[in-house]
Amino acid sequence: MLKDQLMSDLRNAMKSGDQLQTGVLRMLIAALNNKEIEFRLKKNASLSDEVTAQILASEAKKRREAIEIFKSGGRKDLASKEEAELNFLQNYLPKQMPQVDVEQAIKKIIKNGQFKDFGSAMKAVMAELKGKADAKIISETLKNLLNKSPHLPTGYWLCGKDKNHIPIHPRAKA
Repeated sequence: MLKDQLMSDLRNAMKSGDQLQTGVLRMLIAALNNKEIEFRLKKNASLSDEVTAQILASEAKKRREAIEIFKSGGRKDLASKEEAELNFLQNYLPKQMPQVDVEQAIKKIIKNGQFKDFGSAMKAVMAELKGKADAKIISETLKNLLNKSPHLPTGYWLCGKDKNHIPIHPRAKA
């Protein structure tokens, strides 16, 4: 299991004296333990590798957001620390699909499905690509493809100033 690997890596990091790895692994194991307690209360079971991978992805997302915040706030020292933690976390995350492959997969899903709005299309795409690609990349790619998709009636998707896609009737005024 992935959690066992994390525990083993924590022991090795502690023996080698690597502060960064020790800190990141302790944080990951604490997050896993918290989720396991929550999970036990609900289902009386332990965490699967899939749930563990979701927790790892969530922690990586937190690091990406922190990096953006620190960079916008002019704190390059903290941003570089978060980047180092993110780089270490990525060793445990599954390999992400390249942008080109994500786009091809989304095109295939759009072509095969009938979607009423962006939400239903996103739901179908995420069911297929969850864990294989970043949700932000999937969302942006899907929005771009839906705006130019030949499989939808002309004018069906509108993109407002806030970039929300709103389904409208093809004869409705924009």
